[in-house]
Amino acid sequence: MEDEPTKQTGTVFVGIDHAFLCFPRTVQKLSYTHGDDLGQLQTRTKEGLLVGIDVSIEYKLIPSSLKKLFDLVTLEYKELYNALAQSALRNAASQYTAAEILKSSGPIQSTMKDLLETRFNRFYA
Repeated sequence: MEDEPTKQTGTVFVGIDHAFLCFPRTVQKLSYTHGDDLGQLQTRTKEGLLVGIDVSIEYKLIPSSLKKLFDLVTLEYKELYNALAQSALRNAASQYTAAEILKSSGPIQSTMKDLLETRFNRFYA
């Protein structure tokens, strides 16, 4: 795999037994809601109560770091980001009581965003 992604258009001969790997340039989405494939995220609050939360996350791959991402997880980057997201969201929710979560989404949303940005940036998104 090349260090930099190919950006040229048109017909390209890559040789026998070679191919292009295509990574999305658009924003990707992870959705933890009741009706989606991943389902509602189940987590524990500060006092240990089990709650279900609906969260949607959007991320974009960093084009200059695709080689590093490929070396790390090949084409299984969606599973990596799913695991990172669930871990960060559960850690964030465990810092708040159930009453705080139900009363206002602002503080918990800010905590979740900070944790997600830190982890996703570390892994090239």
